Amino acid sequence: ERGLISLDDFQRFLAISVIILPILPDQGYGPYEALNPRRIWELVVLISGLSFLGYWLTKLYGARGILLTGIVGGLASSTATTLSLSRFVRNGTTSAKAGAAGIIAANVVMLIRMAVLLSIVSINALEAIWPALFAGAVAGVLAVFFFSRREGGKGAAVMLGNPLELQPALFFAALLAVVSVLSRVANAEFGDRGVYAVAFATGLGDVDPITLTAGGQTRAGTLLAETAGAAALIAAVANIIVKASLARAIAGPKTGWRVAAGFAFIVAAGGATYYFL
Repeated sequence: ERGLISLDDFQRFLAISVIILPILPDQGYGPYEALNPRRIWELVVLISGLSFLGYWLTKLYGARGILLTGIVGGLASSTATTLSLSRFVRNGTTSAKAGAAGIIAANVVMLIRMAVLLSIVSINALEAIWPALFAGAVAGVLAVFFFSRREGGKGAAVMLGNPLELQPALFFAALLAVVSVLSRVANAEFGDRGVYAVAFATGLGDVDPITLTAGGQTRAGTLLAETAGAAALIAAVANIIVKASLARAIAGPKTGWRVAAGFAFIVAAGGATYYFL
């Protein structure tokens, strides 16, 4: 049974996608008609499916090494993976260097995940920032290689919630709805700066809501692709600042400074590429 999708998981995915999606109205509601129930739930289905792929891969391969755990766990949730790997270091399951490498790897995958999401919801927004995402990912890979040399790191079970549960899906839908309204209102009232402020605040918790919302608004013609792309990058920066702080607080200074250095390298490479290109 290990590594196989259970009947319960299959039924949950049916409930999230086939049963709920068709009955939702496909029209805008609320301020600036920012709330489209069907469009929001389509994004929930997308995130649930992508996150479940990472969840399944983590269950299947996560125990084979810390670095692999970071890679496959990052596909499901880079935040949850950062927390788990930080606890591994604190508990002595793995070394500070291996733990840092796994955490950085999870966040490189986050950048790739952002690119995948934007390619689905708005290729124009992706075109505006893909060089920055690529440069950041390359920098992250170099940092992972540097910290993982001669540090295999024994794997262990990462604490990830099943993304096909209905409660997390409903929570994410509510979060998307809030971010959609805030982004539209902020854009209308304060322009790009308002969108960037929402992106930073949202990114402190998760990059997916603003990435999907901004990309969707670009596709709908209510937000410039350059603004949507910049908002996604701002959210990513805010998010890794939080995760660097979590790694330092949980795993200790030896892991913390390595993670911070790796993240700084990612931000510097991505930021320089975005600015000059």
